[in-house]
Formats: sequence, structure tokens, C-alpha cells
Amino acid sequence: MSRTSLLIGFKLLSASPVGFSEPGWHSGSVPNPVAISKVFFKLKLMQMSRILLFTFAISFLSSSVLLSNALNIATAGKYPYSDPENGREEYQLAGETTNEARVYDFYQRQADYYMANPDKVPAIIPAFPGLDGGLHGHWGKHNQNGHNDGRWNDGDTGEHFAHVIKGPGGLNIEKGVCVKLGTNHLLSTCFDPQTLSYRTVWSDGWLTFGPFRWGSSRGATIQGKSWFQIDQAKMPNGGEYLGLRRFGKRVVFEYRIGSARIQDEPWASKNSFFSKARLFKSIRQSHNTLPNSRSDFHGKLY
Repeated sequence: MSRTSLLIGFKLLSASPVGFSEPGWHSGSVPNPVAISKVFFKLKLMQMSRILLFTFAISFLSSSVLLSNALNIATAGKYPYSDPENGREEYQLAGETTNEARVYDFYQRQADYYMANPDKVPAIIPAFPGLDGGLHGHWGKHNQNGHNDGRWNDGDTGEHFAHVIKGPGGLNIEKGVCVKLGTNHLLSTCFDPQTLSYRTVWSDGWLTFGPFRWGSSRGATIQGKSWFQIDQAKMPNGGEYLGLRRFGKRVVFEYRIGSARIQDEPWASKNSFFSKARLFKSIRQSHNTLPNSRSDFHGKLY
């Protein structure tokens, strides 16, 4: 017990009515330490009771809110339009194990139901319960962690592809945009919109995807022979990425640095990688403007 607490307790006792009594305590006499301890115990008990009461009130209110929210969710089977057994007829893969608890066409069925039964429209329309009807937690009945399928590697990803890009030595480009360069895909590069730089160039390959969750959860990995790589880069002062444009099979990145707006097209010949940049001194000057031929650009050789 601290000295401050003892003084506060003594003042409380001193201010008590004359009729107040505790064993060992007599009005006008020197306080008994045992009596003071008992009074402090009572004060502490009252304080703890108030804390418990406050905690209970908060818990009750939270439970009420959660309960009210839960009551306004169209849990599978609670409404005709949320029954997972219905609405599956037109779907070829509805019989697959992955889809056995899936609620198909929820919003369409919900709209049809209330349009056909206007007298049953509630004040607040129940919310979508989740892919598997809200009966199997956040990840649903099948969490897809066991799904391994590498067929993405067999597909055509086109002339450019955006993903989290990983490369040798721990290279990690969070928002990388990879581009195939040159006639017949001589080289590849990865542009980093967060630093306005070409972080890597490589030959003899493209990108590979791991099979985990169809290759969508672990990024894309560079495959091939590295020409150069920038492990760390920073956004230039006043830099801002504005997007990209397709120009035939080529890709033109657009960004600004300060008041200058730049259109930047990467390309390659047999033994070189270069970018062709078109500089506009004002923002307006570059709107709706694309190069008409290769001679419109000033080349920068790497």
C-alpha cells in the first residue's frame, strides 16, 4: 500500500459520519491499521465491481451488435434464394467437390424472390452469406490450399504481364509489369511503377508460376538468363506513375517527374536493350498522343 493511498484512505475515514465504526476503530482515536486495511479492501472491491459491470455492459452491447448483424445475413438455407441445393442446374462444374456447398447466383435469385414476393421485402435486404453459404467460416468448406495446378504456365500471357515478380538474389518487385521485347521475343524486362525504372532485363525465357492455388498466390518467377538487375530502387522526387498504353505489340509506359510528362517504350534488338522516351514539357501536351513511328522517339541505349 502506497503512502498516497494511505493518506487518501485516512481522509475518507476521517470524513466518515460519527456512527461509522469498524473493529479497532473509535471516533476521535488513532486509526487502527487493521481497520484501515479492511476499509481499503472494501473500496477495492467496489472498484473491481464497477470495472466488471462496465466490462459486462460492453460485452453485452458487442454481442447484441454481432447478433443483429448475423440475423441480417442470408445464411445458407435461411431463405429460399440462399439454399445451396438450388440454382445449380446450369453449371457444368456444380457437381465438383469444391462447389458442393457453393451458393450459386445469389443476387439474381434474391432479386427474383423479392420481385415475386413484394410483401416479404424486409426493411434491410439480407447480405450475401459468403461463397459457401457462410456455414464454414472465413475460408469456406474447401480452403483451396490443397489445389495445385500448373496449367497457367501453358497459357499465353500476352505481350505484357503484371504480378508480384520474383527474381535471383531475392529480387522482389511488388507491382512489376513484365514486357516481351523485340521481334520474336528477343528479351524481356520488368518495369517497376513504384520507382519508374526497369529493374531487370533477361533473355532465353519469360515467367513461371508455381502450382500452389493455380499459381496465383506466390507471384511469378523470372526464368532465363539475366542481363542486368537493380536490387533496390527509389521513386524519383516528384515522380508519379500514370499508366501504360498498348501500341501494337509494344507497351508504352507513361509517368511524370515534376512538371514533365514522359512516354517510355522499352524495346530490344538482337544484342541490346533500350527504351525510347518522349518528353513533354507540360502535362496537357501529352494527352491523347502516341508515337506514330520509331522516329518519333529519342532512344536511350542500355
